[in-house]
Amino acid sequence: MNNSEIILKTAKELARENPRGWTGDSCDFVSASASHSQELTNIEVNNFMSTYMGMSYYWDGVEFKFYRQGRDSKMIIKKL
Repeated sequence: MNNSEIILKTAKELARENPRGWTGDSCDFVSASASHSQELTNIEVNNFMSTYMGMSYYWDGVEFKFYRQGRDSKMIIKKL
């Protein structure tokens, strides 16, 4: 499974488990992805988040919103 597949699978699971939305940072996301793969790293998630920082991204029925809270990068994941 490649990183994109791991990210999407994890995001879909988080959106399903948290109907009001899931919020976290890259470390939280990597921890959540562990049930799918041990290969996703914090650096890879940070790179994904940096690409879309300050924007929303829609991918296969899941909405990602990326923002900064102070010095921290955060994301919100919701099912569409």
